[in-house]
Amino acid sequence: MSKSLKGHQLRQYLAQVQRWSLFIVLCTVLAALGGLIVSKIQRPIYEATAILVVDQQALGSNSGATTIDELVTTYVNLIPQGVVLERAVSGISGVSATQLAGQLHVSSQTGSQLIQVQVDDRSPVRAAKLANNVADAFVAVEFQSAQQGLASMQRQLDERIADVTSSIQSLTGQINALQGTDPTNATLGNLQQQLDAANAQRAALQNLRTQAIAQYLAATNNIRIFQRAVVPTRPVQPQPLLNTLEGGVLGFVIALGVVFVWLSLDDRVRTLDSAAELTGFVPLGTIAVAREGKRRGLWRRTEPSAEPSAEPSAEPSAELGGTLLTASGNACLTEQFGIVRTNLCFASLGKPLRSILVTSPTPGDGKTTTAINLAAALALSGKRVMLVDADFRHPTVHTHLGIDNKHGLSICLLEDNLGGMYDVPCVAVPAVPNLYVLPAGPLPPNPTELLGSDRMLRFKRSVLADGKQRRSVVDMVVFDSPPVLPVADALVLAGQVDGTILVVDAAHARVGEVLRARDNLQRASRASNGLHGVMLISAGRNEERYPYPSSNVEHEIAVAQRDESIDNPDVLVSDTAAHIRQ
Repeated sequence: MSKSLKGHQLRQYLAQVQRWSLFIVLCTVLAALGGLIVSKIQRPIYEATAILVVDQQALGSNSGATTIDELVTTYVNLIPQGVVLERAVSGISGVSATQLAGQLHVSSQTGSQLIQVQVDDRSPVRAAKLANNVADAFVAVEFQSAQQGLASMQRQLDERIADVTSSIQSLTGQINALQGTDPTNATLGNLQQQLDAANAQRAALQNLRTQAIAQYLAATNNIRIFQRAVVPTRPVQPQPLLNTLEGGVLGFVIALGVVFVWLSLDDRVRTLDSAAELTGFVPLGTIAVAREGKRRGLWRRTEPSAEPSAEPSAEPSAELGGTLLTASGNACLTEQFGIVRTNLCFASLGKPLRSILVTSPTPGDGKTTTAINLAAALALSGKRVMLVDADFRHPTVHTHLGIDNKHGLSICLLEDNLGGMYDVPCVAVPAVPNLYVLPAGPLPPNPTELLGSDRMLRFKRSVLADGKQRRSVVDMVVFDSPPVLPVADALVLAGQVDGTILVVDAAHARVGEVLRARDNLQRASRASNGLHGVMLISAGRNEERYPYPSSNVEHEIAVAQRDESIDNPDVLVSDTAAHIRQ
């Protein structure tokens, strides 16, 4: 994937995140509010801390830093033991050793001689009392343990000293007896050696006893309380500000995750750049339909009925007036289709563009309304334009414009006698000069075959003459056709026209549908090598919020009427055509 495509996708994601900004902000605020409410209803918890210190001087000069660290680590592991906790909770009602174990936190820092004993409790007084009790209990247990060890060692040493003293007394008696009776006895030297060894052993045992006492004194003085716990005045939990901040961050992350998951699952084509990248077609423009118009049902997606009405009302729908250039006052729509018209002219430089097919991937994408407005925009530029309803499946041009559908394209193809200048039964639109409409007419039983027949080619040649033998009826023809994917009618017409415009509805068009429509159109129009353009229909601002001054529709109509030097004698204006009020 190229860097430009990655950057475009990132911009798309950011744009979509901006569209979901209200949802993200709402989730963040609700989560933060939830954290604040939980903080308010949660009971406060107080923390009291007592500090113990391991005295290195009491251990003697032979104890190094490693010994201190090891001793501190040992004490940290011994303090939470049951024998200490049982002593600490004695005399305090409502707290057991098991509960205290869950409330107790013992810690120390590497290289430090300090041990922190922290106790959490809902009562500040009880928290301080428990912390002090744990510190006192450990010092007492340590003292008692050292005392018991010293007493046991003293008993053992005293017993051995007593045995050695008894041996010394026995050897002394034997030596004294021999010296009195037989001073030259050979065994006298041996007994003297045994006596010296016994005296040395007794001296060693007595020295060991003295060292044991010293160790006991060190053991009872190496751990002491450095600072007793005081009653806390402020709770450590809950923390409303921190909980509110954490709740807001959590809500933001969750909302952002939901948005990205939704966007990853949503494969709709949202922007014109996306549609152009997918299809490779020329981007002609985006038509922003007012949201209130969508709510009224304009540009709606409708499923074709089984039996389309052949007798439309004599007047166009009042609601549709807001989406057609044939109704005055819609300056914003005029500007948008003016941009499309300009882009279409630039895209067709060097190649005449006299016939245009307007289609869409699926039904209900707004192709018919787009075809009407595009034809009107081209007519307002001074060209003579004929709008042909080639949708023999579900024709709606006559319904949108309120014209009669008894005579139309199907009749022209059926009679196949288009040789004269007055043979095309089209209807002029008084609201837009130079715009003529040819409805579909009665629906034929074989629409695809009829659109792909030689009669359709002869009809096109009769309307768009080359100007050598006779004057052409109009300058351009805009065909409204069925969608590409359901039927093959649009593909048949795509090979006969100079350009094809694919209308994509941003609210419903899927990536797969657009790609299939692109492939079908490219294969169908490969022989004609015509222009391929794409337009996007999306929800947007209405004309009241349009930020720049818009052109006047009435002014463009007046200019078109002024430039039309003569009435067009090649077009038969039906007497039964419905008058579309300005």
